[in-house]
Amino acid sequence: MGMLRALQSILTSLGVHTNIQDFSMLFFLIFTRLASALTLTPFLGGKALPAQIKVGLSVMIAAILFPALNRTSGPMPDNFLFYCALLGKEFIVGMMIGFISQMVFFGVQIAGTIIDTQRGLNQITYLAPELPGNVSATGNLQIQASIALFLLLGGHLFFIRSLGLSFLVIPPIQLPHMTPGWEALAEEFTRISASAIRIGVQLCAPVVLTIFLVDVSFGSIQKVASSLKISNDTNTAKSWIGLAVFCLSAPFFFQQLLHYLASMIPMIDHFIKSLA
Repeated sequence: MGMLRALQSILTSLGVHTNIQDFSMLFFLIFTRLASALTLTPFLGGKALPAQIKVGLSVMIAAILFPALNRTSGPMPDNFLFYCALLGKEFIVGMMIGFISQMVFFGVQIAGTIIDTQRGLNQITYLAPELPGNVSATGNLQIQASIALFLLLGGHLFFIRSLGLSFLVIPPIQLPHMTPGWEALAEEFTRISASAIRIGVQLCAPVVLTIFLVDVSFGSIQKVASSLKISNDTNTAKSWIGLAVFCLSAPFFFQQLLHYLASMIPMIDHFIKSLA
């Protein structure tokens, strides 16, 4: 009881005039959404970032958001089961936001995997702590470049802003209304998931088309001059030509990547509004 009174006095001194129990319940709801979202975001470290730092960052952002949300939120629910449902809702909403933030980077990973497969170097894989599983060499390079570009543009700040505004659209102590319906929500989520494949195909198109033309050229030469043994040189040529085209198409890659990264935050905002 003495600890509770001490915490109550600390809250009062900070200008937070609320019951310690209501404070704990609301703060934990805010923390749950933030922690589940930040856990999946690749540009905030992913698995490479220690769990203590993620928890500390979530607590810090929750402490910043709490005064504003405390003024706008109603009384805390007395029903324990309903509060557990709210916790589950916060966890799911946060996971969805974090998952959407991964889509562009998943598309970059797909592009790198396709490029290295066409070049015959898909056996070489690296651990990318920002995303689950291993990625190819080119995919790892593209992912690191994408994260650096996103941070350079201040995208992480816009993401945290969207995450904070999500509490206004979907209040912590209310269940989402799902105005468009479950079918429309599932269709929207499927469209967002499919965008990763579309991004991957578009980013790897220059290299894949070039390697396809190289394969056609070698096949034509083999047909015309069957006495030439060029099969051993095919993989080497595709590897080096693919690398050259990849370097030459870097401006196209970054131009497209800039467009996809810029569309990430509006995509998150639109999905959050669809849950309201």
